[in-house]
Parts: sequence; C-alpha cells; structure tokens
Amino acid sequence: EAGVAGAVGLLMFGVWWAGGAIAFVRTGAATRDSDRAFDLFALAGTSVYLAHSLGDYPLRAAANAVVFAILCARVAQSRNRAIPV
Repeated sequence: EAGVAGAVGLLMFGVWWAGGAIAFVRTGAATRDSDRAFDLFALAGTSVYLAHSLGDYPLRAAANAVVFAILCARVAQSRNRAIPV
C-alpha cells in the first residue's frame, strides 16, 4: 500500500532494530542484570509484534501500537548503552 516509500521505511526500521539486537549482544556483562532482562524483553516483544504483523495487522490497534512504541524506546536505550568497539 505504501509503495517505495513504505519499503524504504521498513528497510530502515529493520536495520535500526537489528542494530538494537546487536547492541544487546555487545553489552554483555557490562550492564546490570535488570537492564539486560528489560532489554531482552523489549527485543522479544518487538520481534513478536513484527512476526505477528506478517500475517495480521496488530499495530492498527492503538493499544498495540503504544506498547510497540514503548518497547522500541527500550531498544533505543539499549543501543545507547552499547560498548564501543
């Protein structure tokens, strides 16, 4: 429905999300266990929403979109805690 702009947006989000997953792996033991647990929950939650979006449209419901946005914010925070190489 969104055409080329939608495909580019999805690609950009996928790259950003993968960067968050990589940042989660790279932080290792440098963060508290509670931070790692929340980061893992955020990655798992967003991946469930993304997988469910392949066959249905769960993000069209406002409540689901809000939860997804909160989880994405947590993924963004995990990217900020990544250890520089």
